[in-house]
Order: sequence, then C-alpha cells, then structure tokens
Amino acid sequence: MTDTIIPSDSCHPPKHIYAAIHYMINRMNTYQLNKSNKQQEYNIIKQIMYNNKYDTVILNNLSKTKQIAKQENNINKWAKFTYVHKQTKFITKLFKNSAIKISYTTNKKIS
Repeated sequence: MTDTIIPSDSCHPPKHIYAAIHYMINRMNTYQLNKSNKQQEYNIIKQIMYNNKYDTVILNNLSKTKQIAKQENNINKWAKFTYVHKQTKFITKLFKNSAIKISYTTNKKIS
C-alpha cells in the first residue's frame, strides 16, 4: 500500500478526501487482527494521515464511528424463507420480536 492519498488541503469534496481513510479504518476493523497487528495497522493509518496533512486526532473519532456502525450491522441478521402458503407467514411470525429480519423468495422463475 502506498502512503499517498488525496491531501487534506486539496480542492476535493470532503467525501472524496476522507474515502481512503474510511476504507483503511473499515479494513482494520473488518479483518480478524490480533491486538498487536491491529495497533500496527492503526499506526500505519496514522502515519499516512500525517504524511498527507490530516489532523491525526480525527482518527480516533472515525475509528469509533466505524466500530459502532459495524456493531449495529451485526445486530440485524437476515433469514430467507421460500414463500409457499400461509404456513410460511405463520412460521415467520415467530421471529417478529427477535433481531432476525425476514425476507421471502419464491420458487417461480421467469422462463
């Protein structure tokens, strides 16, 4: 990985400026890294930000925001049911008060 990203003082939209940092933080939080590897990755991101004139203090805020978003995404699990008749509705009602979201599919195909 190169340490060149869009510099913070460039004339780009903020979404473009922070896209690479968001990507690196997401990668750091997504991969199953042990504590030392995660710290090493964090330090690399911090160095890249420093080299491209970013305030490295925002890294903590962005990391926490990404971790919270990841936790919220893990809360909603989905289950797919093939819709047959009203029996399917009866079964899926059992999940109404759970964190599992239901989606339906059908056996019908366009052919």
